[in-house]
Amino acid sequence: MSFTSDQGSLRLVLDASPDPPAVGTDAFVLTVTNASDGSPRDGLTIAVTPWMPSMGHGTSTPTVTALGKGQYRLSEIYLFMPGTWELKTTFSGPVSDHAEPQFEIQ
Repeated sequence: MSFTSDQGSLRLVLDASPDPPAVGTDAFVLTVTNASDGSPRDGLTIAVTPWMPSMGHGTSTPTVTALGKGQYRLSEIYLFMPGTWELKTTFSGPVSDHAEPQFEIQ
């Protein structure tokens, strides 16, 4: 899954494990690059809230680990029921921005 941040400053690619994401505990690798030139964006503080919009609630806060080269591991994401989920994501540090990628759980 690839998308652009809300303010358009970041290009984001989200790779799931398992792929596609499934009910249960999932993990993602989020690759963050500058939208302007494609260079990796390290040094960010990333806060993620898994959210189910149709139900109006979220789940536990995942662990975010910087891997280098613009990659961040999002682990221990507990997606407990099928439906549309989003990852409400806030970036701070050298860049401040937001994104809310959505995906389906079967």
